[in-house]
Amino acid sequence: MSEPEREPDGRADAEAEAVWNDLVAAFHESPSGDGPVPWPEAENVSQQPPAPGALEPGARVVRPAARPAPPRSVDARLTWTSGAIGPRDVPEPQEPTPESFEPPTPEPLPELNWPTKAAWLGALGGPGYLMAATILNWQTPTWAAVGCAFAGLCGFGYLVSRLKPHRDDDDDDNYGAVV
Repeated sequence: MSEPEREPDGRADAEAEAVWNDLVAAFHESPSGDGPVPWPEAENVSQQPPAPGALEPGARVVRPAARPAPPRSVDARLTWTSGAIGPRDVPEPQEPTPESFEPPTPEPLPELNWPTKAAWLGALGGPGYLMAATILNWQTPTWAAVGCAFAGLCGFGYLVSRLKPHRDDDDDDNYGAVV
């Protein structure tokens, strides 16, 4: 329990303290039967729990309880005697329905020509060699380091220049999935 706030001069407000003491004293008291109850009668909780299957007074049934489903029959192919189920005990998969979607086979990737292969080798190999040389503390001549950097820049520039300037499907503004 916290104490009431004090005024700046240190004196407690007598009225606030009296209200606080009344609240603390009335916290555990149950309301007397002769006075008005500050809540609806339906919210009064009885000390004894209701009997199983019996409804509490004032309870409403919104819908009847669902009846349990009858037990499912066991497929004869799934019965076993060893107590364990194996891969041969599972029923065979059914044929796919004609409504199921099967994606078309994608086109093969285009064959790379030798300038494109050289550009990829320069764009990845030059900086890759410089990174490995730095990590492994190799002594690299200046001309080799400049050559690797030049190969990386030229390879990257060639690959960027080969990019298409625009999409092929400019007529479609929606770039989402096509069903």
